[in-house]
Amino acid sequence: MEPVTVQGALDWSQAFVVPKDAVHVRVSFSQTTRSLWMWLQLIVFVVLVVLSLPARRVDDIDPDVEGSGFPAEAVRHE
Repeated sequence: MEPVTVQGALDWSQAFVVPKDAVHVRVSFSQTTRSLWMWLQLIVFVVLVVLSLPARRVDDIDPDVEGSGFPAEAVRHE
């Protein structure tokens, strides 16, 4: 099929002349690589968001005061 220029069409539009004896015209678009790149970008974005979260730490302000840090059961050694 030969591309043609149509009056009044937008710059990004495409037009083609279809032969009169053509019974069936099939137009398709395969975006397999685009969807792969979109998933990859989403994964990278999620990883960057997780890495940018601040770390959580419990600072034991005064080790002599009970309840100022971790619970006693969490640090008990058996």
